[in-house]
Amino acid sequence: MSLLENTKILNLPVVISLVIGVFATLAPGSLILFYFNEDLFRSLDLSKVLIISCALTLPSLLAPYVISIVSETGGHAQRKSVAEIDHLSLLTIHGMNTGLNIYAALTASYFFNLQFKTFLIIYISVTVISIFSEVYQSAKRKRERESNSLDT
Repeated sequence: MSLLENTKILNLPVVISLVIGVFATLAPGSLILFYFNEDLFRSLDLSKVLIISCALTLPSLLAPYVISIVSETGGHAQRKSVAEIDHLSLLTIHGMNTGLNIYAALTASYFFNLQFKTFLIIYISVTVISIFSEVYQSAKRKRERESNSLDT
């Protein structure tokens, strides 16, 4: 098979999911572990590194995502309304945001020689800001939907 034929059989949503998964969870989590405890990173096998990476990064991805789902369904998470949501789009947006937040906190830690505790404070603060931003955006979308329904 040629390269062109291989690219035709690729499923774009799967590719996007894999890229975001690596960018937002596996790579930054591994980098956190490597930067702050290189000995532990080297002593663990790959599966343990991946599990720790996910444990470090998934909360900051899933919290805004869940808020998005709740706001899109209006707090009534029925099967039909949840199925109508573009989950890939939401996960892509939140994954990119999470990855950039983690990389920014790691960059600050590297350049200012910060300890893990300080990194965690920055990381949690940025995650909380991201959550509040999502709550604000959700409230804004809700007001717009309500004003549009009143106009019609």
